[in-house]
Amino acid sequence: MAIASLTLGIAGFFLYFCGVPSILAVIFGYRARASIRNSGGRLGGDGLALAGIVTGWIGIGFTIFFIIMMIVFFSTGEYQDISYSCIHAAYAIASVPA
Repeated sequence: MAIASLTLGIAGFFLYFCGVPSILAVIFGYRARASIRNSGGRLGGDGLALAGIVTGWIGIGFTIFFIIMMIVFFSTGEYQDISYSCIHAAYAIASVPA
């Protein structure tokens, strides 16, 4: 479970727009650390589980930041100006005689 936590935490860096891998990394990480502590030394991987928890929380932070940026971007109406200027530039380029 510790390896799964770390793997999902790393995947959360690249899939920050989704957030699911990061959330699963944190859940698996905490469950793995609890299992390792309750095993009485039979299980290892506490460092992997901790790394999964840390990368998971960082991925969750990226996801929250991404959501806030999307809300700000779409609430200001700036995207409409950008798309209009791109379309206008495309028409200007297309209308230039060869």
